[in-house]
Amino acid sequence: MTQRSYGSNLKVFIQKCAAYSELLEKIRKGDEKAILRHTQRNKKLLARDRLRMLLDDEPFLELSPFAGHNLPYGDIPAAGCLTGNY
Repeated sequence: MTQRSYGSNLKVFIQKCAAYSELLEKIRKGDEKAILRHTQRNKKLLARDRLRMLLDDEPFLELSPFAGHNLPYGDIPAAGCLTGNY
């Protein structure tokens, strides 16, 4: 591997990591209208908030956060199901 290919690969890798992080944050943030409806009108906690409280803020590896993303009929964050491992 040459120095030039390493540098260009590193630059692309950093760009892809930034895009991944942005998309993951967008998915975790969710739709603001739906969140307001769920938390204020229904007086419920979100699944990630309940899980964070249940695990006392321990690290949690969420599996399949991109499931349900870019579907033809709309986005469904994490396919409506929170799974993972702590």
